[in-house]
Amino acid sequence: MVAGCVGGGGGEVRSFSDGLGRDCMVDLHDVRSEAYCDVDASEETMCAEGVPCFSVQAAVRFDGRNEPAENCAGCCVEADRTTYVDPTTCAPLRCETTADCLYLNEVCVDGACYRGAE
Repeated sequence: MVAGCVGGGGGEVRSFSDGLGRDCMVDLHDVRSEAYCDVDASEETMCAEGVPCFSVQAAVRFDGRNEPAENCAGCCVEADRTTYVDPTTCAPLRCETTADCLYLNEVCVDGACYRGAE
């Protein structure tokens, strides 16, 4: 695995793959949900500020839409612990069963993790 930038979790580490075939790991207790993948984030995005990294975006439900959980390349800015993602690099997290989804409120539907019923 290639580290995108330094995380700060120290908790529950889970492995996953995404729709672009990237194999990754994420510490679910990391505030930024920074992922460490088998490819270098600098190959997928460039940063004017911060360093290239991967970040897991949890599934969200808004405006009547249910968006899947995604893995995105972006820029980690260590000074303020923020991550700016490049939406053109995002790919859904892949799953076979709901147990493959990273977060408790997500369910596996058609191979991707979505937010379950409220």
